[in-house]
Amino acid sequence: MARNAEIGVTHAAFLPTISFTELLGQQSATGGDLFQGSASTWQLGVALVGLLLDFGRAEALVNQAEARQRQALIAYRQAIQTVFQEVLDALVGLRGSDECLQTRARQVAALRNTTERARLRFEGGASSYPEVLDAERRWFTTELDLVATKRDRLRSMVNLYRAMGGVFGVLLTAQTEAKETVD
Repeated sequence: MARNAEIGVTHAAFLPTISFTELLGQQSATGGDLFQGSASTWQLGVALVGLLLDFGRAEALVNQAEARQRQALIAYRQAIQTVFQEVLDALVGLRGSDECLQTRARQVAALRNTTERARLRFEGGASSYPEVLDAERRWFTTELDLVATKRDRLRSMVNLYRAMGGVFGVLLTAQTEAKETVD
């Protein structure tokens, strides 16, 4: 909008300017007649000033203003494209985190079951204790991976919130106020 106004101002530089001047004074051939009625003079003039010879300066100013307008429009479009790309990336990240979270949860459940069976076999004398320790190690490692996946999902949610124009500090303030209300 401001760039359009700037173009209008530079187009106005092509137009001539008109000014009216008025001069009122006293004139006399001798000092004694200075304050007589015949000594009063006045002059009214019209001045017409135009750009007769500006060597293309006004046209160059218009071209500059139009170029700045095009540049501002390009920057605006790029900003919109960047925002859409950030939202899309955040949505893809969130979906990937959800899928990974489900997979990790199934792995944890399966390894918990495997560990319980290894412990039952050990108690029944069918396997050794290192087999139980190995099953527990795999289970706990997968549990840690599940926690990391939950963290990644939360980060993806924050990235989506930010990409959609949210301010993270506002979210934290709202959560803090909600906790204080409950307490």
